[in-house]
Amino acid sequence: MGYKHGAWTPSSNSCALCRLAHHSSCINWPWEVLASIGRLEFFYEQAPDSMRSLGAAFLAATSGLGAYLGSFLVAATMKLTGRNGRRSWISNTISSGHIDYYFWLVAVLSVINLMAFLYFASIYKHKVDTVSIMQGSLAKPLTSNQSSETYNLTIEG
Repeated sequence: MGYKHGAWTPSSNSCALCRLAHHSSCINWPWEVLASIGRLEFFYEQAPDSMRSLGAAFLAATSGLGAYLGSFLVAATMKLTGRNGRRSWISNTISSGHIDYYFWLVAVLSVINLMAFLYFASIYKHKVDTVSIMQGSLAKPLTSNQSSETYNLTIEG
């Protein structure tokens, strides 16, 4: 890393993968925390009562699987784009690679993921919550012919 006329310029030995890892860890961790909370809430609300702990295990497994798939995507991109003597999209130096192509690939994969999510979300049937159904039947709204007066009930026993 060097400075040239007050501006940062990458040196010949700056590692693009190190910068990519730093970028993704600083940018993605807040969203990963929020997404994991949402997934955990979903597992606890929608899973049968006897399988709730399995939901927490799925949460940890999907987070780990996502990390492995991300590493696989980087390795596959480096190998596939760097064959036949061409420079890889993700190279050891920032100035010699085309990391922007890699980010476009990630953007396309994210759009495909969004489409799959929207499809599966549209066909998903929510678990019926019997407690909220019972509470809803007990707290019925007033009809037009009922008044909003308060009635005092006494129980004789």
